[in-house]
Amino acid sequence: MSESCLFCEIAARRIAASVVYEDDAVMAFLDINPLALGHMLLITKMHYETLLEVPKQAFSALFSAAQNIAAVQMKTLGAEGINWLQSSGTAAGQEIFHFHIHLIPRMSEDGVGWNWKPTLYETPDECDQLANLLKENLK
Repeated sequence: MSESCLFCEIAARRIAASVVYEDDAVMAFLDINPLALGHMLLITKMHYETLLEVPKQAFSALFSAAQNIAAVQMKTLGAEGINWLQSSGTAAGQEIFHFHIHLIPRMSEDGVGWNWKPTLYETPDECDQLANLLKENLK
């Protein structure tokens, strides 16, 4: 736990939050700046800054909680879909350096959108070469 981390303080109950779910490993609470009503943040109770620091054994609790929360968001709020958003690192837009997943309930006409500017590969060969390079480094 990091004493200077907002999410560690919330996990320790030293800062108030509208908690929706909690177990020994994770906690979910409503985002105070939601993109949609019911937008939640799912955090690890242990302090890990980014996705790459979270131990593999922690993902079971994260995925299980996320799946349960998403089902409740759909049933209770009438959401038609859920965005799962996780940013790791400054370049990805991470602002609070404690691992967290945004679970955002979505409706077809909610007006929430993403401003994606796709990067195109110049040739199919370039795409295949990059795929092979990544595949080789996964071993």
